[in-house]
Amino acid sequence: MSDKQKFDSDLGCIADYGFILVDYINEENEDLTEPKDFQRRYDEYYKERKFNKIVFCKKDNSLVSFFLQLTHYLQPAIGTVPVIDLNAYSSAIGFKIDKEI
Repeated sequence: MSDKQKFDSDLGCIADYGFILVDYINEENEDLTEPKDFQRRYDEYYKERKFNKIVFCKKDNSLVSFFLQLTHYLQPAIGTVPVIDLNAYSSAIGFKIDKEI
């Protein structure tokens, strides 16, 4: 994986059916920094991403799995210190948090 290559995921949850995580690999064109280039940078980022994997979770754990993955994803994005061990909770229900996103 190159320095610019990143993992990108779509998350979804339907409590009666399960949790889904669709994982992509993509590269962002960080050379486009001007405000006028924003739309081009955005379009390239999403149109050129490549499918990596898809993860399904049991419907019995769908809401908890979704919450744990979303919390793991948001912690570094909003700068909070991890106050709970999300892996301990997820392993109790047989769900593995994707640490790449």
